[in-house]
Amino acid sequence: MSNVNDSENAILQKVNSQKPTGLTQNLVNFTSTVFKSLFSFIIHFICGALILYGCKVAQSNVLFTDTECGPYKDTTPQIDPIETNIFITFTDPPKSMKLHIPNNEENSKSMIIDMMRKYKDSPKSGVTGNFFVAVLEGLFSFNYSGYSIVLRILNYLPEFLIIILGPSVLMFFTTLLLIIDHFYLIYLWLSNLGWFFKINVNAEDNINDTPKWEDNSVLEPFDFAWSCFVVFLFIVLLFLLFFIGVPILALFTVAWTLFSIFGYKGYLNDEDTPVGLATIVKNTFKYHKILFMLGFTYITVTNAFTYLGSTSGVICLITFIIFGYFIMDIFKPIPETHLTPLAPTDSATRSCPIDNGNTIVGGAKLVKRIKKIGRMLQNSNKTK
Repeated sequence: MSNVNDSENAILQKVNSQKPTGLTQNLVNFTSTVFKSLFSFIIHFICGALILYGCKVAQSNVLFTDTECGPYKDTTPQIDPIETNIFITFTDPPKSMKLHIPNNEENSKSMIIDMMRKYKDSPKSGVTGNFFVAVLEGLFSFNYSGYSIVLRILNYLPEFLIIILGPSVLMFFTTLLLIIDHFYLIYLWLSNLGWFFKINVNAEDNINDTPKWEDNSVLEPFDFAWSCFVVFLFIVLLFLLFFIGVPILALFTVAWTLFSIFGYKGYLNDEDTPVGLATIVKNTFKYHKILFMLGFTYITVTNAFTYLGSTSGVICLITFIIFGYFIMDIFKPIPETHLTPLAPTDSATRSCPIDNGNTIVGGAKLVKRIKKIGRMLQNSNKTK
């Protein structure tokens, strides 16, 4: 019996000896928490760099906000080229690098919108397909207009605030836009039902030409009655899809719109080689090094106070100060190059030839009102 007790005691002693001590456990908690917090901070910093780039895209006014212009139609918008300020210094007077985002062929492409435009111009396009195209075009235009307004407002903030606050602001707006899109999609669905009262007059005589749509005549009762029946079916379909199809479509269009904003190419400091998002993110880490290192220092020091005690926290803080200022220069900025005086923060002027054709675009007036509100907000910021 004593041999059994001795064996159990030996096992318990071995297990207890393998348990980490209080200091060891605190070090493990400190290290794991710092790594997790640092990972989250790096993701946040990258998102801030994305939004900084998105602000410059919005200021350049190249987003697809108008269904009367390309890429929704073959008409090309007239956008005055501007230079946007990026990586602004804290000198007196402040200077900046310049980023130019042109309205060229590459930046005018959109896979989905281009496909919809080609379908509309195809001789084989039908009223049902054009109905869905009109709904999607209105939704994309609405979302681009919303993001354009928010990003242009954020563009008036200092860059470090855009990096810090931008991800939270854009996350809140994206959530709000998803909710609004549910109701706007219903509006677009109902306002574009007029497509089912259209007929392609080129379908018989000029089958290879671009479709020409005209209203059904009431004098043709069968066609008119059929159109009314189809409209009724699509109203019923809307209610059937409200809890599944509408949320999926709203989520898809919002996600596509948001990610496409960061796909534009620009030219930094009049260089011939176009730059994209990766270059801007890399340079954001480079020229906003102090902001990043302050965040890293805050994470490390606060967790040292939390898990290792006041003495360790003070030692950690002193170590960062000594290494940061006197040994490794981690708190000294990297000087920017190609600096020039600040350019105006006004958005680029955009105009679009109006096509007075037969195409129905539901919701276009509402989108124009939203853009007008955006211009009013921009003008109010200028007067402050």
